[in-house]
Amino acid sequence: MLLLVVFHTIFSVLLLLSAIQIHLLVLVILLLKTFLLVLMTTVSFFINGLLLLQLLELLVVLLLNVPNLLLIFSSLLFGSGAIDFAGSGVVHLVGGIAGFWGAIVEGPRVGRFDAFGNPVKMRGHNATLVVLGTLLLWFGWFGFNPGSFDKILVPYPHMVDQGNWTSVGRTAVTTTLAGSTAGIVTLFGRRLLVGHWDAMDVCNGVLGGFVAITSGCSVVEPWAAIVCGFCAAWVLIGLNILALKFKFDDPLEAAQLHGGCGAWGLIFTGLFAKEEFVLQAYNSGKTQIIRPSGLILGGGWGLFGAQIVELLSIVVWVSLTMGPLFYLLQKLGILRISSDEEVAGLDISCHGGYAYDASQEESGARFYGEYLRMQQQL
Repeated sequence: MLLLVVFHTIFSVLLLLSAIQIHLLVLVILLLKTFLLVLMTTVSFFINGLLLLQLLELLVVLLLNVPNLLLIFSSLLFGSGAIDFAGSGVVHLVGGIAGFWGAIVEGPRVGRFDAFGNPVKMRGHNATLVVLGTLLLWFGWFGFNPGSFDKILVPYPHMVDQGNWTSVGRTAVTTTLAGSTAGIVTLFGRRLLVGHWDAMDVCNGVLGGFVAITSGCSVVEPWAAIVCGFCAAWVLIGLNILALKFKFDDPLEAAQLHGGCGAWGLIFTGLFAKEEFVLQAYNSGKTQIIRPSGLILGGGWGLFGAQIVELLSIVVWVSLTMGPLFYLLQKLGILRISSDEEVAGLDISCHGGYAYDASQEESGARFYGEYLRMQQQL
């Protein structure tokens, strides 16, 4: 798995840099189309895999876009405004906080914790598909982050060989470095903590790095992206430990991964954003404009303060909107399936079949007829 991650990282960077020089416009179109495809396939389970959210899509979109509206007017905030280039906050943190409240209201899965409150390992379904999905998301993120530039052929003043096309390439490099670093750190970090290698941890670590760098991908140096990925890995590991300690069950780690790493991404941008890159990303490289930059790079507290305000506003707003919504769905009895269906599995109770080969140790129903007989015996 480690060799696969390293190979994919090197191949992705070389492919991207070569394509930027030769076929930039074709690459951008391809990446955007790929991103839209991957986004459409993942949005259905983004918020903790909860059911019936598609029925409330319009309401959720209207409610969750209020932070975006607030950020439009944030240019007055500390003379800076928040930088959330591709959405660590308004995309991932929003989904993570919504997933957090969904998991809180819904409660743990049946059998996730034993009678003494100790966590019980729940087997995954298909590691191969998880790795494949991660690689697809990896490629899709090149459309997500570099594709967030609205224009490509924009030359920078006083720079004959630089323009938005160079920022697009740099954004792709920072994205790759953050995700790769987070994946490798998670691999070895979890090995030290639990004593074995786990490909699932690597996949989530890679995604955590991508989520974190999404905010500042266009305004930070490549070395800073490595710092971002390193810290994102430990944020994810630490939050997963806390989740087990407090008996918080989030099957997709939406709150820990998208929420925790998204929050870190906003803070990271406030610390490491480079003024030159900020001007290039937001003002087409015009040097006569003054914009605050990262705190660690000597840019003062303006940008950092704006990032904290964005973070807090998203947490408060999503909590006030999604918490009551999930509570209402729970009271109406449409948020969660019954315990019997959960034990048997929706493959059986809803689709009449079993999607995976069951082992001899499993005592649950394997076929729809068995499920019906179990229901009649109750």
